[in-house]
Amino acid sequence: MNNQSYIYTLLFFLGAFILNAQQSNDLKFNFNNQFIYNPSMTSTWGQTDISLFHQKQFTGIEKAPTNSFISAQTMIPGQNLGVGLAINNQSAGLLSRTAIDFAASYKLKQIFTDSDHIGLGLSVESSFFGIDHNSILAVHEDDGLIDDGVQNAFGMNIGFGFNYQSNQAFVLQRLKPLYQFGFSLVQAIPGTVNFESLSYEERIHFYTHAGVFIGFTGGTYSHSLLEVYYEGKNLLNINFSNQVIVNQLLVFGASIDLNMDLGFQVGYMMNNLGGGDLKILAGAVLPLGIINNSVNSGYSISLVYGLKKRRPGF
Repeated sequence: MNNQSYIYTLLFFLGAFILNAQQSNDLKFNFNNQFIYNPSMTSTWGQTDISLFHQKQFTGIEKAPTNSFISAQTMIPGQNLGVGLAINNQSAGLLSRTAIDFAASYKLKQIFTDSDHIGLGLSVESSFFGIDHNSILAVHEDDGLIDDGVQNAFGMNIGFGFNYQSNQAFVLQRLKPLYQFGFSLVQAIPGTVNFESLSYEERIHFYTHAGVFIGFTGGTYSHSLLEVYYEGKNLLNINFSNQVIVNQLLVFGASIDLNMDLGFQVGYMMNNLGGGDLKILAGAVLPLGIINNSVNSGYSISLVYGLKKRRPGF
């Protein structure tokens, strides 16, 4: 194998490592689409939402990791069953991934009190991977690892999730907290993604979260969220984020994680828009562990439309 082949292999596995990590711990301020991590959250959410999201992890860097998705989630009328669907596109370096994720969960009420519940969920995800060979500059045209076009591969994940919530509905009383905590795991089937010339192993993803909602006055409330991600082989990240909705109108958020990525979020809510409300959100991420922060800072934008009155209510 010549030097070009070694470089190609290195770039592939670097992209695979980054993309694999992106699946679980690089969605900043994911308050509205937690079912992507934990399928049990579809029955906990309790309303119909449609979301658009786009995030670029670094600016000023060619082929930096990006993550975009469109999602929808709803409760089945008259049932304790919630479902969610997300179509996700990710890219990092030479590697890209498009995934279709379906989640469903069932709500069991009155576990310890008259108002609490737990959610039990399952998810199935189909993933389509691609390697962009057109971005590789070949030194030797007869190199077997270099060709034109894109190599493709297919993978599938199955997941299980659990969530406990101290109140069945997102109805907050002033200064009386509402609690959530849960966990999930995702297993790839098969465990190896095979391209024509290379392959790599998918990891088991573990996710756990704890959230607290606190209501104030005038439609103002706070949502604090602690998330822990573990992907095997000592790949661990812990993220803490907080979002404050002021008068059901303005949104402010901040986050910090174990990688020393500092995040900020601002947004605006348009209420009573076609029978629901619309959140317009913008975020910025400052990687404190990287020297040239002005180049490597990232950003995200998202739209969330709720077809019913946005939670929490007062």
